[in-house]
Amino acid sequence: MPALTPEQRSVIPNFWTLLDLSTGHLKPQDFKLLAEYRGPNSSGRDWDEGQSLYVTPLAHGWLISTSGATACPQIGELADESARVDREDRVAAMREEGFSDEFVAIYVFACENGVADIRFDADASYLPGFPAFDPVTGDRVEEEEEEQPLPLPGL
Repeated sequence: MPALTPEQRSVIPNFWTLLDLSTGHLKPQDFKLLAEYRGPNSSGRDWDEGQSLYVTPLAHGWLISTSGATACPQIGELADESARVDREDRVAAMREEGFSDEFVAIYVFACENGVADIRFDADASYLPGFPAFDPVTGDRVEEEEEEQPLPLPGL
């Protein structure tokens, strides 16, 4: 079977999208809150019922599900309206929990663009258009220049 175009993939519910970005986008308050999440237990149920996010701790960051709050244009307007309402409720809970406005902006951006999961990883790249912060002071920092890949011989 030939590769699908992005338009073809967008109408097939089996495809999963991941936004992979640096933990450098997190403020100290976000680090602290995410560190309190324990993720799913051995039976797959979330230990953290009552908190605003579905979070799985990883070795160098966190995986955050946008489940229920993601825009899905292929499902129809009614489902998209339901996702918008769930997203608004979840954002309000995130703000009440103490997540930074910058963290919330990344979450909303992901939801509005059909992203299923957000992975904050210490080794991931910065997401253009979103600020980066010093993890200790919370001061805004300039994103590091990405290293240019080495040219491969013969290409």
